[in-house]
Amino acid sequence: MTTETHGSAMHEGHRAGRPTGVRRLSTALLESEDLAADFNGFGENAPTKGAILSAFKAAAPFLGYGSKVVHAIDWLFRFSSPQDWL
Repeated sequence: MTTETHGSAMHEGHRAGRPTGVRRLSTALLESEDLAADFNGFGENAPTKGAILSAFKAAAPFLGYGSKVVHAIDWLFRFSSPQDWL
């Protein structure tokens, strides 16, 4: 495994196949941005923190997350405050 420093190929510009962090502009991306901009929250039908954590734990194996990641998320949920879920 090799790593690049600031003095190597980093100054040559973007290399094919390397992630840039920029998504390609597409109609699907624009539609999803519009959908996200229109979202005003769940209101009274909002899932509880426990329901969200439970859904994550149930989905984790299918998403490829191991027990260490699930435990870390569970641990982080313990430190969240009620205002984090508004």
